[in-house]
Parts: sequence; structure tokens; C-alpha cells
Amino acid sequence: MASPLLRQVLVDEMLRANSLHPSLPATQPPPAPPIGILEPAKKNRLAQEGLLIHLLSGHTSQSAGAPHMEDANNPDPGEAHMNTESQEIVPAEGDDEDFDSDAALRSNDSDDDAPEAKSFQGIYESGCDIYTWSGSDHRFDIRGKLDFEFRFKPLSNTTMEDDAATQADISHRLALIYITDFFTNGVDFCMYVKGQANIARLMGGTFGAKPYNGPFFATPVEMHERDEILGGNSLTSMLDRVSRTETKGMRFKYLYDTCYLAWERLDYDADKDARLRRAASEEARRMTEPGEMSTPRSPPPEEGGSANQREDSAERHGNEAGTG
Repeated sequence: MASPLLRQVLVDEMLRANSLHPSLPATQPPPAPPIGILEPAKKNRLAQEGLLIHLLSGHTSQSAGAPHMEDANNPDPGEAHMNTESQEIVPAEGDDEDFDSDAALRSNDSDDDAPEAKSFQGIYESGCDIYTWSGSDHRFDIRGKLDFEFRFKPLSNTTMEDDAATQADISHRLALIYITDFFTNGVDFCMYVKGQANIARLMGGTFGAKPYNGPFFATPVEMHERDEILGGNSLTSMLDRVSRTETKGMRFKYLYDTCYLAWERLDYDADKDARLRRAASEEARRMTEPGEMSTPRSPPPEEGGSANQREDSAERHGNEAGTG
């Protein structure tokens, strides 16, 4: 959860990114590297250390468009790693093979770059919780907060924009999955689907062999608490904390696999990363610029004293002469 100061910095950066601050450098972003599954290490490291904290720390890219991160804590042997040479694990439509997220993680455990999303075993055996929420978000309370989270992540996702059925759906009904401590640094993860067909497909796949892979929105959650996102039960919504033992754990694993797959489907956006870095660098420079945040110095003393000092001195001498 971010501090109030960090939230204010984020708001300032959002305004700066919207060109409300003319001091934002107008340089072109570096050329974008290939995105998608070929960039998991970069994407996972951003989730591991927190985007804004990294940006404000003054680190720079080692190569154009490739964010470099200092090594954090060494990952636990049982935690998941991704290899930049790994192949995509998203099952194709009509593929009869069952999706095994743990097997996919184990197949990529040679990468020492950074921990990423926890394995299913790590989620299941720890204090992580999975929540589902379904209902109407007609005031955009949930989507507004999640959009704000996503705005400051160097990620892109156009699955909902590219889906005609989602765009044609005018309801505000959502089906949402929220996993606490989804990443090994304690950051939460949230995804939702919109539209009756997608909601039915998500909820109806609990006992299927594969996770949901239709249109979705997803983001790591760093700036809001879980209760700020989910709220609670109401006349138009339902919140549920998923049991690990319900249906022999099948529902718990299905929801985890769906979120893990959603995380894998998010693309690393180098252009957005560059814009965020420029905004954060400019904000850090502005906050440390001489005279911007420093205590103002006292003006140099005037010869013979200031006007007020001379007036006080004359009045004092006059009083002394009168009493003498």
C-alpha cells in the first residue's frame, strides 16, 4: 500500500503525463523491443520491486527500452522464475492438453533474474486468499481504481477493446477475481471480465480442464487496499472468499490458473515505460532542484540595519532622551 506522499507523486505524474505540466521533456521514447511473452523477465521484475519506487530511485536502462533492475532478495528455490527464451504457455483454442501452471513454472526455473507470480503451491500453502466479486459497477468505482493502477504500470492489454461482443455489451456487470500476495514481494493481483457471455464463460469453466482465456482486464494492485477495490456484499453484488477445500480445491486452482494466465497475457509496453520514466525523472528533479524544496535563506543584512530596525532604534533613543 502506497503512502499518501507516494499517492500524491502518482497524481502529479498522471497530470504531467497528460501534458498539464509543460516541463515534461519532449524527447522521443526509445525504440520498443518485442513485447509479450518474450519480455517476461522485465515485466516480472517491475512487479517484483514496484514500478514507481524503481523509477524514483534513479536507475537507468542498460539498453534502449530495456529496464534494468538491481538484484533484490534472492528468490526462494520453490518460487517461480521465467526465462526470456521460454515459449508461451497459453493454450490454443481447441488444445486438449490440460493447463498446468506449476509445470510451466518449473520448466522455466533456470532464470535467476527475479521472482514473479507465486506458484500455485506457494499460494495454496501460504496466507494468500482468493476472492471473487460479481455485480454492477455502474458508478465505475472498481474500474476507476483498477484503471488508475494500470496507468502507472508499463503494461498493455487490448483484449477487451479488440472483442466486439465486449464492446457491444452496455451493462456494467463485472466478474472479478482478486488474489492477495500474488507476487513474491507481496503485491496483489486483480482481474475482471465484462459482458454476460464472458462472465458465463469465466464462471462456467470452474470444472473444466483449462483456465479462462477470453477478453479481460488485469493489473497488479499496489496503491489500493483490497477492501477499497472489492467493497462488500450489497443488493446488486456478491463477494466470496474462496475455500481451499471447496470441490476438492478445483475452484481455488481454476481461479489461480486464470489469474496466472491473465498475468502472462499482459504485454510489456516499452513506450509507456519510457514515458513513465521520464515523468518520474522529471518529478524527482523538480523535487530536489535548489530552491524548490530547500529552506529559503535569510536575506543579507542591510547596511545600518533594516528600515524597521532603524525605526525601532530611533524610537528607543527618543524615549531615552525624554526620560533623561
